[in-house]
Amino acid sequence: MCTGSSVTFTATPTNPGPTPTYQWKKNGTTNIGTNSTTLTLQDNQVTTGDVITCVLTPNNLCQTANSITSNGITLIVGTLTPGVSITSSATTICSNDAASFTANGVNGGSAPVFQWKKNGNNVATGSSITFPANTLSNGDVITCVLTANNPCQTSATATSNAIAMTVNQSPASATILSRFNTSTSSFTMCTLGSQESLYPSINNGVWSSSNPSVATVANGGSTTSSANVTVVANGIATITYTLQATTSTCTTSTSVAVRVAQEPTPKAVTGVSSICSGNSTTFSTTSTSGVFSTLGRLNINANTGAA
Repeated sequence: MCTGSSVTFTATPTNPGPTPTYQWKKNGTTNIGTNSTTLTLQDNQVTTGDVITCVLTPNNLCQTANSITSNGITLIVGTLTPGVSITSSATTICSNDAASFTANGVNGGSAPVFQWKKNGNNVATGSSITFPANTLSNGDVITCVLTANNPCQTSATATSNAIAMTVNQSPASATILSRFNTSTSSFTMCTLGSQESLYPSINNGVWSSSNPSVATVANGGSTTSSANVTVVANGIATITYTLQATTSTCTTSTSVAVRVAQEPTPKAVTGVSSICSGNSTTFSTTSTSGVFSTLGRLNINANTGAA
């Protein structure tokens, strides 16, 4: 109930009989109206928290109870003041980081609207927002305006607290070049113990390997302009080159995927060295995962070695 207004309650009976009676109550004890299926109250007759019920006394011949009490309706009397506050995942970020914000509204009504603003300009709606990397600048101020729809609100809108962002610039992203002076994002090496040289387009970064048991970086952990990648075992490793800003802890990384797939050495094939036309034979080997083939007129099963 808004201040200065009234509210009407309606009782819907079931099996009341021909001449039922109705007793309206406040908080289960105070009688506030009788003998009507409706009750109208002014705001000065109730306070917030009062519970209104109706007691039905039926007069059926076969009724199971002499009276029954309705459900209760709890009242809120007066006005509502909308409000909103916002929080962020971080207030200091690097330029290549994302930042998320969440709005917490009070007394917003049944269909509140949240309008996000950056430096006073509308950017998005919803109860939360995420700014992707490189979309926030140092000093940007984020706020949110709540538009409420309460029947008794003191104002239609409320503005949140302001969050000022500190955005440190991340280093430029380097390109990793192969020995052929071309940009590369992945390569395959087939011989264990072999090396591949990588060169960054920007110096003074740090090289590292995600899986040294597959591929190592000769200068990993030190600042250098190049790296020698040595393959150790079959598998996949990610070689990463990281640059750090001189005035903050912000970093930028570029990666190359290295696939090491050395083929096994074939073992000897055993079998006859000559065969008469129309006869058959079988060749064998202890190698696995291979296939048989022939360059002559012999027909051979690639999987079993039968000829």
